[in-house]
Amino acid sequence: MNRSTKNLQGHKLKAIDGKIGKVETFYFDDVTWTIRYVVADTGKWLPGKLVLLSTEAFEKPDWNEEELPVSLTKDQIENSPDVSQNEPVSRQKETEVLNYYETPIYWMSPKPRDAGLPDTPAKTDPEKKAQEFDMLQQEEEKGDIHLRDTAELIGYRIRTEDSEFGSVEDIIIDDGSWEIVQLVIDTAGSKLEGKKVIITPEHIKTVNWVEATIITGLTTKELKENPEFEFNE
Repeated sequence: MNRSTKNLQGHKLKAIDGKIGKVETFYFDDVTWTIRYVVADTGKWLPGKLVLLSTEAFEKPDWNEEELPVSLTKDQIENSPDVSQNEPVSRQKETEVLNYYETPIYWMSPKPRDAGLPDTPAKTDPEKKAQEFDMLQQEEEKGDIHLRDTAELIGYRIRTEDSEFGSVEDIIIDDGSWEIVQLVIDTAGSKLEGKKVIITPEHIKTVNWVEATIITGLTTKELKENPEFEFNE
């Protein structure tokens, strides 16, 4: 089932032995457009510590109670490697975190991911995953790949082949595979003012992180013809 990342913010996080806080945001890798970590707001429990919870650690959610359990203890989380809140998360730091939790290093294996929230079977395409793996290896040879914050994408402008056309309002993920499946585009200020349309990662050619702009391979006409956003969790 599809879930809005904005709606998931604030959901409770529960360790094996007690509550640990709530969902603050999500980190995704900008090659595969897949959520890799939930960032926890731990309140007064671990003030000043950036807590990354790998999506591999999550168990079946209780959507009625808005609660996401993880198969970790509070001690494990408290003693996890320190991650700077003011710097991008490098592959080296990810490796340290994943090794600490004894979690597979996802970019080192081309096998499709089979973990995630278990409500929905993960959507996998072996050929696509193999291509993503090759891309990750090539990027790894060039240097660090940094994770991206889903909250960072909110407000990014959308550029089509022939114009600028609205901005990102929300990010929709598949709760079985943790893949980002849609970006909700608010077209205010364009000819479609008031209409919200969707684009998928397949529509995206590149992202200019400096200029906060997403460049699509669509024309304005094609974007206008994209489905209007309708979403009910």
